[in-house]
Amino acid sequence: MTSDGSRYGSAHRRLERALADGDLGRAVSASRELPRVGLADAAKILFLMARNRDRRYPRAAARWLSRFASEVRDVTPEQLAQVADALADLEHADPEAAEVLLAAAQAT
Repeated sequence: MTSDGSRYGSAHRRLERALADGDLGRAVSASRELPRVGLADAAKILFLMARNRDRRYPRAAARWLSRFASEVRDVTPEQLAQVADALADLEHADPEAAEVLLAAAQAT
């Protein structure tokens, strides 16, 4: 256990720092040490992937959309379409897409 009572506290702190620093490699590495990464943090990793034109982005975006669909209570087809559009736009550096995804992730 770590001092914050969580066995994974250190990895989570490293993930938060990597996200704040915009370091995709460190963020992915820290996320692999966690049993689960929340939708908001996963969206931030997607932002970094898109910004870095990471080849893993399309598959990661599809997995994120699947998680969103299963984790958000009472999600509608319209919401899914909006989030899917934002994921496509994010790949092309649309700044509004990031806002849509973060708002969607925080709706969980």
